[in-house]
Amino acid sequence: MHFIDIFNGDADGLIARHQYRLANPVPAAQLQLISGTKRDIALVSRALPMMLTQESGEAEVTIFDVSYDRNEAAVDQLLSQGVQVRYFDHHRASLLKPHPALDANIDTAPTVCTSLLVDRHHSVNGRYRRWTIVAAFGDNLIEVATKLGHAASIAPTEIAQLHAFGEALNYNAYGDAETDLVFRPVDLAKRLEPYADPLEFMRAETVFATLKQSMASDLHHAAVVVPYRTNPAYAIYRFPDAPWARRVSGVFANRIAESNPTRAHALLTPNAGGNFTVSIRAPIIATQSHHRADYVAIAFAGGGGRVGAAGINALPEPEIEQFIRKMEAVFSQS
Repeated sequence: MHFIDIFNGDADGLIARHQYRLANPVPAAQLQLISGTKRDIALVSRALPMMLTQESGEAEVTIFDVSYDRNEAAVDQLLSQGVQVRYFDHHRASLLKPHPALDANIDTAPTVCTSLLVDRHHSVNGRYRRWTIVAAFGDNLIEVATKLGHAASIAPTEIAQLHAFGEALNYNAYGDAETDLVFRPVDLAKRLEPYADPLEFMRAETVFATLKQSMASDLHHAAVVVPYRTNPAYAIYRFPDAPWARRVSGVFANRIAESNPTRAHALLTPNAGGNFTVSIRAPIIATQSHHRADYVAIAFAGGGGRVGAAGINALPEPEIEQFIRKMEAVFSQS
């Protein structure tokens, strides 16, 4: 039997996969890992060449925290080859259709992340709750993560450590390419494997200290950037073309969202293709049902995401004003 795990390189994808394999281990010689940067979500097609040498029904692919809609064609190909596919995700899945070889665990509720879906799975059943809390903090589900910590009787000081670790793991996934990142997600996944407790990992490994130092340096650069466009409904930032700007974009977007919870935010960062990578955050305290980050993102090619947080992979500069108008339309106060 051959196994392939496909996961987003951010905190949620990385940890969802880690929890699942803690509960469902397979021999390392039979397992391959596929991941990438935060924006690298069309990952399932990379598994197709690996199936050429496999007998029908002798392969299982498990997918964590990447959009089903962006991978639907590749998933269909796997299913047509007799591959068993298990899917965990919390993004839009409008193209999802049933198949006897597809086990889809998808929930798009704004209070859910992929690690929570794995946490609920019968094979995991909450056994690695501290990892779930790290992932929820990394996905900026602060209230959800904090409540989970209190319910598990975790000390406030340890909850704070899990919060910092989740943010640091999420920070590591942002970049144009893996060369922008401090650690490659596949390498991180392998370093996590022996640890059932994130606090033990933090004590035994240097990963957190390294990420914390790098993130602090990048945030120091970001602190001097002033909004490109702002009003009571939203603020839009435009970062320079630099590795630090690409790395820190997600953390900075979450920080400014938390500092002004009734306002929407967007961050535009130049990418290698000559366009802009866009991070969008809806108001944490939304006053209207249409105040959704994904409503802005899906209006543009390569856009997608969730109610609270979404993004656009490649926004051309001539479309920036159109993007601002869409921010105004979605996040207006009426």
